[in-house]
Amino acid sequence: MVRRAETPGRGGRGRGRPRRYGPHGFLTRIRSDDNGSVERGVRIEDMGHKMGCNGVDNGKLWFEHVRVPREALLNSFSEVRGLTRRPPSSAPSPRAPQ
Repeated sequence: MVRRAETPGRGGRGRGRPRRYGPHGFLTRIRSDDNGSVERGVRIEDMGHKMGCNGVDNGKLWFEHVRVPREALLNSFSEVRGLTRRPPSSAPSPRAPQ
C-alpha cells in the first residue's frame, strides 16, 4: 500500500501531534495465513460490475487503526529511524547517472 508515513509526536509515548512524512510504500498483511479471513481493521470490497474492462478484477481496501511496523517500509530511497526520516546512506540517488 502507499500511505502517508507517520511517527509519534515529540512528546513521546504517543503524546503530541504525529510527524507526517508524505507518501511511502509499505507491505502489509490483509488476510490471515491460516484460513484466508480478512485481518482485523481491514475491509475489502469488490468493485462489482463496471461499464468497461470487466475482465480486470479491481477492488477497494480500507484500513482502520492498522499499525504497520517500520520494517514493512519499502525503503529504497528513504527510511524512518527513531523519530526522523532520512535517506539511507547506501541507496543510489534516483537521479544519479547509471
